[in-house]
Amino acid sequence: MSDHIHLEATIPGATPEQIYELLANGAKFGDVTGQPGKGGGAQGACFSLFGDWLEGRQVELVPGERISQAWRFTDWAPGVYSIVRFT
Repeated sequence: MSDHIHLEATIPGATPEQIYELLANGAKFGDVTGQPGKGGGAQGACFSLFGDWLEGRQVELVPGERISQAWRFTDWAPGVYSIVRFT
């Protein structure tokens, strides 16, 4: 089964580079959201967000352009992931 959700959002005043940096760096994401995050700075790297409630791996990182991540919430069944792409 393959379900797709498409959502577009614009963040006023933020550059693509700033958004990329937040999404590629768990600690910086945590600083902005107020929820602890860590890891994720390189392609293939693991990360966690929201105090370890979400865990994932960086699948593709193209600085300032695109990020693909495999995400899973810790209460999901083992091995179940969602692929998320940011452009």
